[in-house]
Amino acid sequence: MTPLTSRPASPKTIISIDWDFFVEEDPILDMGHRELPMFLETMWTIREAEWRARGKTVPEMLPFREPSPSLFLNIVGRMGRRSAYPVAVSESHKLITRFVGEISKPGDKFHVVNIDAHHDIAYSDGVDPLNLDCGNWAGYLAQHEKLLSYAQVYPEWRRKHPECEPGDPERTMREISKDLPCSVAHWNDWSRTPFNLVGVFICRSGCWAPPCYDSAFNTLCGLFGSAGLPPRIVDERAVQEMTEAERAVRELASALARESSYADHQA
Repeated sequence: MTPLTSRPASPKTIISIDWDFFVEEDPILDMGHRELPMFLETMWTIREAEWRARGKTVPEMLPFREPSPSLFLNIVGRMGRRSAYPVAVSESHKLITRFVGEISKPGDKFHVVNIDAHHDIAYSDGVDPLNLDCGNWAGYLAQHEKLLSYAQVYPEWRRKHPECEPGDPERTMREISKDLPCSVAHWNDWSRTPFNLVGVFICRSGCWAPPCYDSAFNTLCGLFGSAGLPPRIVDERAVQEMTEAERAVRELASALARESSYADHQA
């Protein structure tokens, strides 16, 4: 008779969802900005005014791509019942380190699935324990031996617009922790095998995701039993005034260009 063997326990899994996963950004629009208050609200007033002056809207420039509300529900159903695990919502992704600390016991290590437009392991600044930020939290957790493995799930639009260098999560993770398993997939290729879900962390990343999608973000949070975050208010009057100023500058620049071209022709 073949002896009975127990099935290995599934690793404790944390799902991390960054809202910028759903907002397609062409690399030419990336300003190389950081997570600072001015980029959370003020920048969006400036960008909206600039785009309006060009006859464009924010959704046209930064389209909401995926997943649809029905797919949100699919995510929830695949992860299990809301009451089975804690959920945390934050503006910044770096606060996931606090969440991990709150749900951990001594010696706990987690499999983290990061559903995100950015891998957040570490970028040009590396991992500095004194400068934890939204772009190095995964490397920070790896260095502090809180990760058992790491799975990066990119949106489908990343096939067209790959993450800029260092855009290789597996190589970056090896540089930080050579023995830590790291996998990479796009949304449609992600292997959604059952896992032992112990927590969900959701961040808005408002420096990269515009305020016009805040209501949809709260819809996502609601599917996980959270109220979300207060929607940001864009000053419509300021946008209109800046749009008019932007148009005036463009018209002046165009007039000067025509005048210069005429003078050159006459010479």
